Amino acid sequence: MKCKFCGSSIEFDMHGNRSYCDEDCYYYAKLERNFNKYEEQKVLLQEFINTDKILKVFYEIYGSEKYIPSNLLEDGNMNWDIQTGKKEIDKIKVTVINQFGYALFHNETVVRIWKLKNSL
Repeated sequence: MKCKFCGSSIEFDMHGNRSYCDEDCYYYAKLERNFNKYEEQKVLLQEFINTDKILKVFYEIYGSEKYIPSNLLEDGNMNWDIQTGKKEIDKIKVTVINQFGYALFHNETVVRIWKLKNSL
């Protein structure tokens, strides 16, 4: 068998299910896995932060009573695929992103934004 980290041969007298040639390779492989996991989480977190900022900017300009063309948010690179939850406001199903919520109307051509009181 070969070590999953460095590719060296694993000695036959070692445990049959062993994946690494020594403790160092096991340790460095674990560090690499943790780093990759952190990088993926960091990218996702940045998506949430960017989307929250976009909603904040448009909320500050238009408030919660006006309908905004959704293409304006798309031009700001709004990520419609992420959410931190769902909520109902005035019988409207709202997608929650951190401190803001939004709902799409009229075949997703306009959006309304709310600032949520009980948010992060």
